[in-house]
Amino acid sequence: MSEITADELQLLKNANRDMDWLSRNYSALIPSYNHNFVAVKNERIVAFGASLDSVLKTLENKGLNPQTTLVKYLSNSAVIL
Repeated sequence: MSEITADELQLLKNANRDMDWLSRNYSALIPSYNHNFVAVKNERIVAFGASLDSVLKTLENKGLNPQTTLVKYLSNSAVIL
């Protein structure tokens, strides 16, 4: 088994921090982003939209890597994707 690199460890820490931030702020974000995909980077919403494709395109246009950006669907009701 290979060891995790410093860069990989930092990516995991950043993802964990962004997931914690989203969890803590979920209720406050619902009024503005209900039924939208949101992209979170460095504890900020950096893109949002009704479709995943539109959010991924926005990230790419901003020069952000979708693979290292947290993207979640926000809803105040149960949703089956």
